[in-house]
Amino acid sequence: MDKNCFLKRVREIRLTKKRTKKRIKRKYAKFNGIRRQVSQHYLPTDWIRAPEVFSLAKEFAPTVVKFLTALRKKCLEQKLSINIDFRATNKLFPEATLLLYAEIDRILSIAQTIKPITCVPPQNHKIKQVFKQIGLFDLTSDQIDVLPVDNDVIYWQSHKGLTQSGDHIAPFITKVAKSVFGESPTAEDMDVLWRPFTEVINNTTDHAYEADRGDGFEHSNTARWWMFTHLRNKLLTVGVCDLGMGYWRTHRKYIGEEFISSISSSILGRNRDCKAIQIAMQYGVSGTDQGGRGKGSRCALSLLDSRPNGSILTIVSNTGLVRYKQTNQGNAPKIEHSVLDADILGTIVYWNIPVS
Repeated sequence: MDKNCFLKRVREIRLTKKRTKKRIKRKYAKFNGIRRQVSQHYLPTDWIRAPEVFSLAKEFAPTVVKFLTALRKKCLEQKLSINIDFRATNKLFPEATLLLYAEIDRILSIAQTIKPITCVPPQNHKIKQVFKQIGLFDLTSDQIDVLPVDNDVIYWQSHKGLTQSGDHIAPFITKVAKSVFGESPTAEDMDVLWRPFTEVINNTTDHAYEADRGDGFEHSNTARWWMFTHLRNKLLTVGVCDLGMGYWRTHRKYIGEEFISSISSSILGRNRDCKAIQIAMQYGVSGTDQGGRGKGSRCALSLLDSRPNGSILTIVSNTGLVRYKQTNQGNAPKIEHSVLDADILGTIVYWNIPVS
C-alpha cells in the first residue's frame, strides 16, 4: 500500500470513529431522556429581502406592506430568526421608514426567539447612514461600522414612548421654538408647537390600542407610539406612528354610523379610511370624558393655520391617505386623497412645516 492510500485509509477510519461516537451519544441521550440544549446559532433561520424603495406612494405601498406582513409572520407565527437583506434598498421616504422602524421595534418586543431579527446592511452608503442615525441597527443589536456624516442624515432623530409623556420630545420642541420665535419663546409660542404633537400622541394612547390591530398578534409592551423629527434649512418635519386599530374603527365606536352617514356626502372620496380621516379633522370626539380632549386630529391640522404657505399635513390610516396643503394662508387648506391598495394596519401623522 503506497503512502497516499495509507493516509486516506487513516482519515476514513478517524471519520468513522467520530460519527460512531456521535451516534452513540445521541442514542444514550434519547434512552435517558436527555434533551440537547439548542444554541442560538442553531435556531431556525430564514432570509427575507427588503424592498428597493420604502415609500407609501400608491405604486410602492403594496410591496412595503407585503414585506412587513411576511416579516411579522416569520418572526411571530413561525418563530424564526430572520435575516433582513437590505442590500438592494436604495431609496427611503420618511413615512415608510417610520413604519418600518415601528414594526421592527414591535416585533422585537413580543417575539419569543433569542434574536428575532438581524440586518444585512444596505450597499447604498447613504441608506446605511440613515439606518444608523435613526437607531435601526441599535434595535436589532447589529454592530454595523458606519458613521452618519451627511448633512441630510445627521439631523434626523427617532423617539418612542409608551405613555402620553412628552418628555422625549421636549428638547426638540424647544429647539424648534427658538428657530421660529427667537431665543426666548413665550409659553404661548411653545403651546403653538407643543399641542399638535402631544395631542396626536395622546390619541394613540387613549384610543389606538382599544382593540387588536388586525394581524392576530399582541400589542407592543415597550412602545405605543414612534416618532421621527427633523429640522434643517428652516423646514420642520415631524412624523408620529402608531400600530393600532386606525381611524375608521375608532370613529365607529365613538361617533356612530348614523352621524357618519349623515355627513358622508360632504366628505371626499369613497374609501372609508379616507373618510374617517376627514371626519376626524372636522369633528373630533372624545372617548375619555375629559374636558378639552377629543381635539387631537384638529390640533394636528391647526398647525397649518399659523404657518406660511407650503405647510403640509399628511395622514395615512390603514388603506387611506389624506393630504392637507396650505396654499393660501388664512383660507382652508387644499385636500388631496388617495387609496394605498394595501393596509398598513396603523396610522401615521406627518407634518412638513416651513419655519422661516
